[in-house]
Amino acid sequence: MLMGGVLRHVTKRQRINRLYGLVPTVGSWDVDPTNLANTTDGDWNTETGEGVKSLAGADGLIGTLTWDMGAPYPVWVTVHQNTHRHWGDGWVFTEIRSSPDGVTYYSAGVRHQDVFADVYKPIHPAFLYSRYVRLLYYSDLVTVNPSIFHVKVAEVQALQFL
Repeated sequence: MLMGGVLRHVTKRQRINRLYGLVPTVGSWDVDPTNLANTTDGDWNTETGEGVKSLAGADGLIGTLTWDMGAPYPVWVTVHQNTHRHWGDGWVFTEIRSSPDGVTYYSAGVRHQDVFADVYKPIHPAFLYSRYVRLLYYSDLVTVNPSIFHVKVAEVQALQFL
């Protein structure tokens, strides 16, 4: 293939979804999301049940979903989800995090999400080299007591390109 006047060799690359079939653990929700296997079943039309968190007029942690890939891999994490506010005010943020040991987590990027509509939206993907992948949901600018947030996830993939 000729690109910019230079002949380049193009090969077909394989990709492995390192999260395929893994079920996440959950944390911090008032009502945990259900059907967690749907997050990594490879079907963009299935979804979890709603994870729910009520916050008492202050910013805070909504909940987490964490996957253990069994070993560290260089992966590109993509997420298709529905985060929205059911009542009150404030914003929902999704942070993709990585961890080598399941104890200490590092941010791979914060992704702001519109909370006004109950619709599915992708978030910006993030690259990380990690064993553990975590989605951390938290709120900001909450002043109404209570403010109730809902999260549903259709698909999460951690793609390793070979």
